[in-house]
Amino acid sequence: MRKINDPHGAAVTAGRRGESPRAWKLLYTGMAIDYRGASGPCDFDAHGDVVTRLARFHVQGGKFVDQEKYDCSAGMDCPPMVPHAER
Repeated sequence: MRKINDPHGAAVTAGRRGESPRAWKLLYTGMAIDYRGASGPCDFDAHGDVVTRLARFHVQGGKFVDQEKYDCSAGMDCPPMVPHAER
């Protein structure tokens, strides 16, 4: 996952024609890519945790309503990750 989400790699986006063959070529030659899919960029910290933007939301009146937002790529004020079994 780190090799296809390297923030210093060649930017490759989802949904564009021709991007997949180019991505495979880059990876085959040993180059890293920065894949930007539907959720946006996903980078990793030194511990292997994803560093990205997060939101906690509730469904109210049939719509998603954000309760809290975190920009983990801008700082370390993100909530701690709790394994599902511990919730």
